[in-house]
Amino acid sequence: MADSGPSLAPPPHAHPVDVKVLRLSKPSLVLADAVDSPPLPTGELSVPKVTGSVCVGEKFVCLISVSNRVHEDIKVQLTTEVLTPTQQRARTAQSHDARKTLAPGETLDVTTSFEPSQVGGHALVLHISYETTTETRSIRKTFKFESLMALNTRVRTMSTSKGPSIVEVQIENILDTTLIINACDLKAVGGWSIKGVADPLPVPILRPRDVFQYCFVANGGESRELGNLSVKWAREPLGIEGFSPLGVVRL
Repeated sequence: MADSGPSLAPPPHAHPVDVKVLRLSKPSLVLADAVDSPPLPTGELSVPKVTGSVCVGEKFVCLISVSNRVHEDIKVQLTTEVLTPTQQRARTAQSHDARKTLAPGETLDVTTSFEPSQVGGHALVLHISYETTTETRSIRKTFKFESLMALNTRVRTMSTSKGPSIVEVQIENILDTTLIINACDLKAVGGWSIKGVADPLPVPILRPRDVFQYCFVANGGESRELGNLSVKWAREPLGIEGFSPLGVVRL
């Protein structure tokens, strides 16, 4: 008698709810590449290119949809959290209460966001619990994304006994895509008065490994702490703005 082989396992339990995760990003302006000058944005829109990763200083935003795919009402509840590279659990910001009774074919849509502070692999973890007339169960799903560092900064200060103090800030694009520097700000502390030497127009658009330098003049203070340095940037024209607080600049 021939061996019939191992019996087939029963099919997995089919959940009555369907769960989808969609990364949300702003559209981008196409950049026109130039030979001897930085690329400039055109008037054409394109699909954003940042769907696979997020930078430290950016906000990761996604839409979570939980839909009822059976012919009865279902009570559902959604909670979200993020596992960081150090396996710590971090809370996310949700647009509204994620608890609802869904009629057949109805969908619960929730927008959630998270601002990573570490470089490395992250995981958005979804916990969905549901209740039907016959059972109460839960689903756990994960959405993995990578967090990168967008820029590198070098700060040099120069001071004299009588004249003003000078602060030079060099910003380097360490991504493999363009980086747009929208603002570099040095907010004075300790009685200092700080003014930028010049605001670049148009805003700097840095190719990978390009460096741009800002200069500030500080007067009137006595503390060794000059001010708090920060940079506002974006990876694409009209894209999600990133913010990098870089700490206190000292003499």
